[in-house]
Amino acid sequence: MKTPKFSYFNEPVTNTKPYKSITLADVYMVLTGHWFKQATEKLRTISDPDANRNFKAQRFPFVTFSGTFSTRKESGLIQHSGLITIDFDKLKDVETLKLQLLKDKHFETELLFTSPNGNGLKWIIPINTNGEYNHGQLFDAISRYIQKTYQIEVDKSGRDVARICFLCYDPDAFMHPRHGRSNRHWPGEIYTVERQKFNPGKWLNETNRKKDFKPVPFSSNMTRTQRDVETVLRRIENYQVDLTMNYEDWIRLAFAFADEFGETGRDYFHRVSRFYSEYNSTECDRQFDRCLKSGKSGVTIKSFFQAAKDAGINIRV
Repeated sequence: MKTPKFSYFNEPVTNTKPYKSITLADVYMVLTGHWFKQATEKLRTISDPDANRNFKAQRFPFVTFSGTFSTRKESGLIQHSGLITIDFDKLKDVETLKLQLLKDKHFETELLFTSPNGNGLKWIIPINTNGEYNHGQLFDAISRYIQKTYQIEVDKSGRDVARICFLCYDPDAFMHPRHGRSNRHWPGEIYTVERQKFNPGKWLNETNRKKDFKPVPFSSNMTRTQRDVETVLRRIENYQVDLTMNYEDWIRLAFAFADEFGETGRDYFHRVSRFYSEYNSTECDRQFDRCLKSGKSGVTIKSFFQAAKDAGINIRV
């Protein structure tokens, strides 16, 4: 494969402009070097979630494995790298999953390393975004495959092509030999696995049949708008009211959720769309992807509340 390149950002996480473009070999050098050894060890001693998150945000550089960017957002994508990051958090057994992934029957591992907190994995694998399926659809298919194969849920934030990945210290990181020499000797069988071609369509269809969108639990971390949207959505779901019979209304709702919430608005869009008799989750994702890429449309979340009101839903919260 052609050497993938992607953007590298200096800390802190508020930095949205890349420092330079790098390769997997460059990342491997950072991971196995000692530059971030002390910071990684310190992070793993911080038990308070907020303090842990703030320390990580300030002390570790990060990359966008899926491509090079002019600025750190989806519309800033210059060139897709042909890579995708699958993120596993809060694992009970990191080492067992690591070996399972290295011997996966569909995907060759390009890079695999332990997360900064020490209880997760970052799995970097190749994808083809020049074919029938885009980045988001491939992420959905791979996530479903992993859930069914390994009984592990994938961090959904990885669906965002501009999703960042923090680098840390991991002397036992794995890098495929085609990118350079590794420091650790790995079992020979991981290089001799007879891999089968992955069929995204099979898993996207599975997702379309079985995807279940549940209400988001109310929490103190929610913004006022999130609480209001969730309240009205629950009323819509309770009465199973379709707000999307008109195509233009459906598009407007997609823009409303994309404008207000970005990627996290995707589930909201599915939740209002699924009461349409011909609802298709794959087409729903495609439309939401288009809205995210197009940027500001002038449509705001007020359109959602107005559509609910017009359909007879009480929008007072």
